[in-house]
Amino acid sequence: MNPPLILQKPNDKDDKDILLLSFEKTRLKIEKLLNKSDLNKELYPGWTIRHLLAHITGWDEATIESLRAHIAGQPPIIPADKGINEFNSRTVKARQNMDYVQVIHEWQSQRKLLRVIIEKMPKDKFVEPLIFPWGIKGTVASLINILREHEEEHAQDITEWLKHTDEPLGKVGY
Repeated sequence: MNPPLILQKPNDKDDKDILLLSFEKTRLKIEKLLNKSDLNKELYPGWTIRHLLAHITGWDEATIESLRAHIAGQPPIIPADKGINEFNSRTVKARQNMDYVQVIHEWQSQRKLLRVIIEKMPKDKFVEPLIFPWGIKGTVASLINILREHEEEHAQDITEWLKHTDEPLGKVGY
């Protein structure tokens, strides 16, 4: 995930319901693609679908921590303070002993929790800028849009990979 250095200003698309619907559509796209995937083959060099889901779960988890701190008015939590690549590696390694069923369960439960936090977030906190898990500042809507775009990129990668699953895609997963 390559976050932008300058974040877009809030606009009409920042409405919670529209934002969450868009976020959910991307997640559903990945869920449908999972049913077509050979879970044991490499999607990216060294990464199977299980690794990808662990990676996405790590970002959901980091976002949950950041949003909770933001809502509570606490200092920002920056789990990717040593860089995005280090964070990606650490979160995937933290889940390396989990089987696919456990990874799927965590992937789904963390997203449900993230959704509930956003749905229940007071409007003033929703529009108030916060520090993202990787240290830059922006709105909740911008953060969720970045996560959605990140998942959309992975959904496109899975779609491309499904055409030729004998070889992993020629790029890293993050």
